[in-house]
Amino acid sequence: MDFSFLQDALGNIPMVKNYMVISMIFSLPDSTSSTDVERSIRSGLDTLSDSFPHLKGHVIHDDKSSKDGHDDIGRVRIYSFNEANEDHISLTIKDLRSESDFPSLETLRKARFPLSMLDGQILVPYHLIPPCFELLYQDSPDRPARVLFFQANFINGGLILTIAANHTTMDMNGLGSVIELFAQACRGEAYTEQQLREVNQSRRDAVPLLGDDYTPGPEAEWFIMKTQNSWTELANKKTKDGPEDEKEGQTSPAVCRMFTFSPMSLVKLKAEASVQTTAPFISTNDAVTALLWQTISKVRAERYKNTTSPSSNTTANSDSCADFRTTIARQVDSRRHFNLSRLYGGHMATSVFSTSTNVWRLHLGEVSAQLRLALSDPDVPFHLRAIATLVHRPQYRPRIAYAANLNFDRDVVISSWADVKCCFSSSLFSMGDSPSKPTILAFVVTVVVVGVVTAMSLMNAQIIAWVVTRPLKFFINSTQKKMEKSGGKFWKSKVDALKRRRDGYLQTHILEKGAENDQAKNSQVPRPEEEESRPTKLWYIGFWFWYIGQRIWIIGFLIWYIGLIFGWRLSLLAQRIWLWLWLWLDRRWFYFVVSLSRGQDKRAMNNEDDNGSPHAAEASEPTDSAAVAQNNDLETQVETKIPSNNSGVSQSARPQGEVDLEAQVPHD
Repeated sequence: MDFSFLQDALGNIPMVKNYMVISMIFSLPDSTSSTDVERSIRSGLDTLSDSFPHLKGHVIHDDKSSKDGHDDIGRVRIYSFNEANEDHISLTIKDLRSESDFPSLETLRKARFPLSMLDGQILVPYHLIPPCFELLYQDSPDRPARVLFFQANFINGGLILTIAANHTTMDMNGLGSVIELFAQACRGEAYTEQQLREVNQSRRDAVPLLGDDYTPGPEAEWFIMKTQNSWTELANKKTKDGPEDEKEGQTSPAVCRMFTFSPMSLVKLKAEASVQTTAPFISTNDAVTALLWQTISKVRAERYKNTTSPSSNTTANSDSCADFRTTIARQVDSRRHFNLSRLYGGHMATSVFSTSTNVWRLHLGEVSAQLRLALSDPDVPFHLRAIATLVHRPQYRPRIAYAANLNFDRDVVISSWADVKCCFSSSLFSMGDSPSKPTILAFVVTVVVVGVVTAMSLMNAQIIAWVVTRPLKFFINSTQKKMEKSGGKFWKSKVDALKRRRDGYLQTHILEKGAENDQAKNSQVPRPEEEESRPTKLWYIGFWFWYIGQRIWIIGFLIWYIGLIFGWRLSLLAQRIWLWLWLWLDRRWFYFVVSLSRGQDKRAMNNEDDNGSPHAAEASEPTDSAAVAQNNDLETQVETKIPSNNSGVSQSARPQGEVDLEAQVPHD
């Protein structure tokens, strides 16, 4: 089968002659049969290879030239196997459940999956991958460089599925698309025509070349090695300007370290990085990258204390490294710059660079903004076209590399896999012939949750206030009965205070307020409702915070629950939405309280006429407004009458012992 349409220029960069390896860990119930899992994996791989046959091929590196004499773009070629037993994607099955040295899934989970407990010599099918020499594999007829390897490692409590992809045929985003398509096949879901068309599209003209008259300029400075040797020299490059104990030897050995950020920590980190005015937007990726750049540079600067600076013949003392200049390179996906689908499987990665002096002394927001603006550089597509053009030329190809001229004793390279589709939209394995569906119980529970949320959304503030005051009223009545039996004065004062508080709640949320007495307002006698106005207002504000907060929480929980049933994509989206809303409320709650209080004051002012008398509109004509309150023990009504002359408040006769809602003040 001819796969020449899949040959792209960027796949010929020498430094990508290696394998990308990723392991995904799954939890398997004890009742799950390993045979069923293996059958599901093989079925998914068969479907994947039938729809995209180049994935079961192998890679051959040659230097053939085209008929017109120009060096052909296809130095890396994909071929299909002729042998029948090789006409499939390689799958290795390894059972580690009987290996006492290999940890169980529970042990890995408690240790938070450290790389030190994931031995690559066991989990990766190195017996099939061509041996590596100076970071580059060496293919041979007996060990061909396959496009794709799979190895299923069964451990106690779960499965570790390892996938190794030939980097010359795809970048990391391309591997993410392959993983996503493989998961879809394992679930028994058929591929769409759009998926088949986008994955199998031609790669030869994906990046337009600049032409034979192009001469490398500043845009190629970071990608062409200054030495005339091949890129392999870069792998064993000696440190030229490091500390004295490392100048003559190799660079210090690479050390792998893992740092875990909780979701809430990422939210706070992004909020801190967003305190800037340069970039219109700061992503979480920008914030984390800026933090890594700052911390790594600060630690490395310590190594240069009391040593000669490479950029100037000065000595850096213990207090300052004023000339510690570092550069960071970020690998970015350029598919969007060339209107390519995210399912495009070829190479579309390039590097963007940012340089700063003493970057750890800058604010996190300033560094994050610098990184964000570098991604928005309009020259990024031109840079990628320049790289593809130079790779197409044999005199430049051996010296082309990403971040070729960085000083790795100082500089940093960041490659993010945050957008790789490794979290599938549902369960990876469907043990039946059809994709897994939500159970009836889950559907019923979802309907019930939706109904409860809808019903609570229809409830208004008055109904909830009425419900909230029921326990308080019950307590007042029971306490009053105890008081009547004991006849103590102490209990009577407590009940009166609770009644006034209860009446304040009812008056705020249920009863309609009447006009205030001018004479009572000017009197020096303190009024009970004035004493209770402040706690009532605070309760009202607190109630609305609870009212809004519980709805946000319920809606967020509902989205998360639906995502848990129908797919992890919605679940992750719900987590982001919920965290964003929580941060938004946390930062703006004070302004919400102030605006609510000002709104109440404005409504109170609107109820006064030009002469300062309340309810002037009602005072123009004789009107009556009644406010009704009900006591459980007395069952009496309290009527407030507003006379037309607006001179005062006249109260109807009340039974003895009634607690008035209006002010009890002397009248002239």
